[in-house]
Amino acid sequence: MKKDLLIFYGQYRTFDILIPYFKNLDKVDVIVSTWSNDLQKEKIDLIYKYIPHAIVLTNDFDKLEPRFRKDHGPMYFHWKTAIDYIDKRKYQKILLHRTDIFSNWNNILDIKLEEKTLYLNGPNLQPALSKGIVPKKGVIDRYWIDDQLIIGNVDIIKKLIETIIDNNNFEPHFPIGNVIINEKILTKDFNDIIRISSKIVESNKNKDFLSENGF
Repeated sequence: MKKDLLIFYGQYRTFDILIPYFKNLDKVDVIVSTWSNDLQKEKIDLIYKYIPHAIVLTNDFDKLEPRFRKDHGPMYFHWKTAIDYIDKRKYQKILLHRTDIFSNWNNILDIKLEEKTLYLNGPNLQPALSKGIVPKKGVIDRYWIDDQLIIGNVDIIKKLIETIIDNNNFEPHFPIGNVIINEKILTKDFNDIIRISSKIVESNKNKDFLSENGF
């Protein structure tokens, strides 16, 4: 039977505060892709304390290829690092999950995902941006996609990551929308199943926050 894979990616930030509150981590394989710069051994040990089976991939930000240093290049680098590391034949679902957000991601475990479909946070919502760009669904270079949590079967996640890397376009949000349009990928809003939050930062208030916000 194929497994599911949860990929945490990004700067470590508040990950040590969040880890104890994630549920069902023992039911999936877990990869954490983060930066080695100023990452103390104690923080890596904390990952293994709560996720003994985790694979931690660290890279030196200062040694990144120049193309990965601008815009959202570091994020796409983490995606590429994780997807290149795994044997893709072993997996069914893959979840790309930022290290600095909390979610009840585990609600997706027992749900069979549709093929060639990405499960996203509000793919039909196009926010007002401060730079004067007007996002618009279905329009190249204008289709804004939230990248905090992206879920799909292994083939579609692989297609998303490899196409963005091949296109060498590392701007935030819009390259994901471009792949969705060009590759005719279907999208579903996961908000009926999963909630996400970036507000858990004070450990003494986390339990109250979780209960008050439906986690």
